[in-house]
Amino acid sequence: MLLPHVNAQKDQFIPQHIANLLWAMAKLVDNGLERTAELKEAVVVLLPHVNVQKDQFIPQAIANLLWAMAKLVDNGQEHTPGLNEAVAALLPLVNAQEDQFNAQGIANLLWAMAKLVDNGQKLTPGLKEAVAALLPHVNAQKHQLNAQGIANLLWAMAKLVDSGQKRTPEFKEAVAALLPRVNAPKNQFNAQEIANLMWAMAKLMDNGLERTPELNQGRGRPVAPHERTEKPT
Repeated sequence: MLLPHVNAQKDQFIPQHIANLLWAMAKLVDNGLERTAELKEAVVVLLPHVNVQKDQFIPQAIANLLWAMAKLVDNGQEHTPGLNEAVAALLPLVNAQEDQFNAQGIANLLWAMAKLVDNGQKLTPGLKEAVAALLPHVNAQKHQLNAQGIANLLWAMAKLVDSGQKRTPEFKEAVAALLPRVNAPKNQFNAQEIANLMWAMAKLMDNGLERTPELNQGRGRPVAPHERTEKPT
């Protein structure tokens, strides 16, 4: 059993180890591993180190950490003070390093923030600023997004708007940049991604998105809404 050693050696982990451990535990839980007492304890032990070592995390680690916390919360992890503090510590780093995230990192970050909000995280000023910092990069890196990234991003933006995020010009531009990408690789979307895309477009329209030609072309035949999964590097 490796998990008890996380607690025993918690002070010896460098930032990359912390990011890798939390990502690995989140991925294992997402693939069916039971959230045992040992796993819960390991998560609790690591979270304070996110705050302590926050200034040493590289962009990929930041994206992976926020994805991991979102996925753990989505699988039953409580919004403890330690988790909330870790999220709050990472969000300003998203803003500070906004131009260093690749396309997958941007998709992972926006998905993570949307999923945290979907599970009770408040739309704090720090979270809104992180979203605002990332949105212009969606347009810039749109051609580097695969089918999963496109589906994740549109789901995330729809969920954020549905939770109170304002439809700023940058938000509208990001949506407009992604919609043609839905049509281009449409044969690459799996069933869940198609359902997520349909839900996202319906929800965006419900929150004021105009029925543009790109939106009509992307919608195709209706599919029942369904929640999403999957993630990081």
